[in-house]
Amino acid sequence: MTVTLGDGPATPEELLRVAQGGEAVRLSPAALERLQAGRAVVERLAAGDHAIYGLTTGLGAAVDTRLAPEDVAAFGRRVILGRAIGTGAPLSREAVRAVLFARASGMVRGGSGISPTVAEGWVAMLSAGVHPVIPRGGNLGAADLATLSHATLPLTGLGEAEYRGEVLPGAEALRRAGLAPLELGLRDGHAILSHNAGSVGQGVLLLREAEVALGALDSALALGLEAMRANLAPLDPRCLAARPAPGLQAAAARLGRLLEGSALHDPAEARRLQDPLSFRSGAPVHGAVLMTLEHLREALRTELNAAAESPLLIAGEARMLSNSSFDLTALSVLLEALALALAHAASLSAWRVTKLLSASVTGLPRFLTPLGPSRAGFGPVGKVAASLDAEIRQLAMPCSMGTLAVADGVEDHATMVPLTLRQLTRQLAALRHLAATEMIVAAQALDLRGATPGPVLRRVLEDLRRLVPFLEEDRPMGPEIERLATFIAAGGLELGNSGGLASAAREGAVPA
Repeated sequence: MTVTLGDGPATPEELLRVAQGGEAVRLSPAALERLQAGRAVVERLAAGDHAIYGLTTGLGAAVDTRLAPEDVAAFGRRVILGRAIGTGAPLSREAVRAVLFARASGMVRGGSGISPTVAEGWVAMLSAGVHPVIPRGGNLGAADLATLSHATLPLTGLGEAEYRGEVLPGAEALRRAGLAPLELGLRDGHAILSHNAGSVGQGVLLLREAEVALGALDSALALGLEAMRANLAPLDPRCLAARPAPGLQAAAARLGRLLEGSALHDPAEARRLQDPLSFRSGAPVHGAVLMTLEHLREALRTELNAAAESPLLIAGEARMLSNSSFDLTALSVLLEALALALAHAASLSAWRVTKLLSASVTGLPRFLTPLGPSRAGFGPVGKVAASLDAEIRQLAMPCSMGTLAVADGVEDHATMVPLTLRQLTRQLAALRHLAATEMIVAAQALDLRGATPGPVLRRVLEDLRRLVPFLEEDRPMGPEIERLATFIAAGGLELGNSGGLASAAREGAVPA
């Protein structure tokens, strides 16, 4: 399979196919025509007398420095070398492929003025599986200069790249892939760097992670409702219609699918008139997450298809306009809103674990052990939930409000999206572990109660029980929580061979 860029909008789904599925990429003939037309304009402008940022002038604080005509092409190459300042652990292969795809999608919009040969070399590197080693640090969220510099180095025969599992010098990685290093021409370096592809590409990956994590929390909540023998009146369509809060109907529909066939739909089956809010308010809280995910998905779709270049080439008018298209404040706000919404959902999950471990609340044995109070049962697991909840709440704290001015004071605002993405990555890892913890505890309570859930949730329970057996005698639970969290991260509950959440996903209950 090959994804073609340039004939229409690129989609987050295509990015996932390339980043996670390893699909190749090609530029459409229409895209190449746009690039060639734009390049001709750039070459004419470079030979003129007008000051054009990054083409005939320096960058940042050096905007007041006019480049000598004979230095314009060399400057376009030096831009990459001087901004390869990334630090920290390298991005994963999936993240690198997402970054490369996002930048290619921006290139074909025609606003950068990049050489067609460089754009083709970029997608050839991606398609051949040459993955630049890109450190994760060094960006402020105002064009991902460091990320894209390191991504470009192997294309020119410099830096390092992973190829077929081996990290090699950039030139050697290209050689093994049957590619040759490219010589960057005038503006090519800045044309690559002036973009937020690092943030956009990784943002799409995190969006998918968040969808998977929320699907696991849906299943955990549904199992908990069954285990508690909860009152399902809050999911009654009449209650939902009376207050159609954003995301509420969709969240209730997802839970309704998981609870299809449940005995709890008979009001006489409920143990209480009203359950604790951590059970009763699951749908509106998960609905808030869904609302945020939808807004974030649309923002990422916009960024993926934007000619977010500065300066922006207006080929039809033979002009290049300085602008602030690199500003990601809207994306920053949405990412931080997602982190806050997920923290609310996590807090409910942790409270549900606490309630399920309480004999006075459930009417089941304390700490859900069938062997009596001389056993620990799931008592210590409550500490896992409390610890994860605290970590998730701490990682939801906004990090975009503080930044130092750089570039001699010229760049005095930044959105810090790369840092927000790193925090979200950690938060989602903790959230998967919390969802796994709740699912294990709820499954134990459900089995002790001897209740049989409906067919969809029963398949989820079957998936879970293959990984985590019913607890009789005390045993180490940490490795089992880890095992289920890993299964969730891999999409196992959605894509497992037995059905489980895969069946619910196909019928619209969880993100597919």
